[in-house]
Amino acid sequence: METINALLRTGFDALLGVMAPLPDWVELAVWALLVTLLILPIIKWTFNLDLAERFKRKVYAGLFEIRLFNDRLGATFRGLFDVLRFTAGYMGAWLLPLVVMTIPMLPVFAHLHFHYGYDGLRPGETTLLRAELAADRDTGKPDVELDAPAGVHVDTPALWIPAQREIIWRLTAETQGDYELALTIDGREYTKTLVVSDDATRRSPLRGASFLDQLIYPAEPPLPAGSPLAKITVDYPEKSSFLFVPTWCWILVALSLPFFLLLKGRFGVEV
Repeated sequence: METINALLRTGFDALLGVMAPLPDWVELAVWALLVTLLILPIIKWTFNLDLAERFKRKVYAGLFEIRLFNDRLGATFRGLFDVLRFTAGYMGAWLLPLVVMTIPMLPVFAHLHFHYGYDGLRPGETTLLRAELAADRDTGKPDVELDAPAGVHVDTPALWIPAQREIIWRLTAETQGDYELALTIDGREYTKTLVVSDDATRRSPLRGASFLDQLIYPAEPPLPAGSPLAKITVDYPEKSSFLFVPTWCWILVALSLPFFLLLKGRFGVEV
């Protein structure tokens, strides 16, 4: 997983570097095109068109029955039942393509979220840096130091919260830039990135050690095995969402639809 995430980070950073002068919605349109080019071959290879066509014909038959025999209550309900069950069958024909699409799309959307899902810190704004100890470490207060580069001010000393096994600092962003914070604990140094910028760039709210952290938060390399820390987090403000889905995802899906309609014929995809 670490190798896959490293390759994806390199690729996404390179593409975004090329698109940096463009507005965010234009960047999302480019990503929408790339996503469409990724999913169309998957649909072609996994979608059972014959099965879907049979269900569609039966749905149409049910609709015609309702229309022709609308004066017969039994026929109307039978046609309505057929429409519902064969529509469900048609949707079931999409199950395999959707499952297969999920495999490559999850890491793609995870990486995109860390470029478009968070607002950047601005000069003068404060945030919290949290370091959570690993579960197998003793609960005593650790000997820990935080070193912040010029451009980031450490406002408070380390606050130790034993119940949460967590150490917290408050930081103030002074100037724009990409920074690397260094935590020294038990004589070993661990780093955490901090971005002060309004640009669509990679922001990592969490650097963890577990496989799940690598899957959900792939924007930074994982903490090394055997680390006394379970995770290091920076509080970035999240951008807006609708129905618990980030707004940028809705925009990406909306921009993908015209590309899908324009390109599906070239890939031999019928739906």
